[in-house]
Amino acid sequence: MKQRLLVIFSIIAISFTAQAQYNVTFRVDMTGVSPSANGISVAGNFQSAIGQVDFNPGDNVLVQEGATNIYSTTVNLPEGIYEYKFYNGNTLDNAENVPTANTYPGTTNRYTPVFSDTTLEAFLFSGSAPAGKELLEFSVNLQFFTPNDNGVFVAGDFQTAAGFASNWTPGITRMIDFMPFDVEQIYTIQTWVPAGTYLFKYTNGPTWGNVETVPSACGVGVDFNRQVTVTQGVPQEVVLCYSTCDAACVSVSTGETVETGFVLMPNPANESAVLRFNQPNAKFNVVMTDMTGRRIMAANNQVQQMIIERNELPTGMYILQIENEGNVSTSKLIFN
Repeated sequence: MKQRLLVIFSIIAISFTAQAQYNVTFRVDMTGVSPSANGISVAGNFQSAIGQVDFNPGDNVLVQEGATNIYSTTVNLPEGIYEYKFYNGNTLDNAENVPTANTYPGTTNRYTPVFSDTTLEAFLFSGSAPAGKELLEFSVNLQFFTPNDNGVFVAGDFQTAAGFASNWTPGITRMIDFMPFDVEQIYTIQTWVPAGTYLFKYTNGPTWGNVETVPSACGVGVDFNRQVTVTQGVPQEVVLCYSTCDAACVSVSTGETVETGFVLMPNPANESAVLRFNQPNAKFNVVMTDMTGRRIMAANNQVQQMIIERNELPTGMYILQIENEGNVSTSKLIFN
């Protein structure tokens, strides 16, 4: 599940320009585990932000929530991304074993982004999810888009099930770019939800004015939402390219020139799009198919540029294969 996050270093904490302070409540479910007489604590690299020594168990003891098996404590932290672990006791030897799917890349620690007041889900001690829930991890590739300065988000009807305040509210589920200098610009967020089917969309910004355009080929309902099904006991990972149906971004979608030697714009388009070649004297062969592989159009020996007319084509995504001197490039064209 962590293949896209191949890192050889651990970022201690990522801080942002606005150093607002937020209340963060850490919670752990001790069901099936006998609490230590020395207390249950949480430790991590957030501790230096509150005047303690990082990863020093025993400084932040959790308090039992009523008669439940859940223990919690609240600290006040600046914006950032923090690593942590729970300890059944007050020494490093008492640390939980965090499942790999829940760890910050390159570490054995849990992590949490802090961009607002946050009450974390009550994870089972050494467990991958809260009781009755399963991991649902969203990732989106913004390789051909400029990430919004106010963040990248995902929103849908999964949010309240995952412990957030409301559904279909993009500004409260901010995603993280673990490799900010990587070309692909993959943003990720981990949530935990009960088994079920959920609708969602990505937004390149904190409002619906920044929402992606989901192609009809993979959109659900009249609003063309995305959909994912979660099965209890099976961690679910969603990896998609922004505004497409695919996991990988293999084409240009914003009218920018790429090394494949052409520009396709506008994209998405309404009635027509221009395919402009960067080599003035070269000849290109173009084939367009729909998402089922059915050939829609073929044009041979094109030079300089060609206009792709929509004609009677339905709304959706189409695949262009552009060949030049034996080299084949693939691009996607969306008609709204």
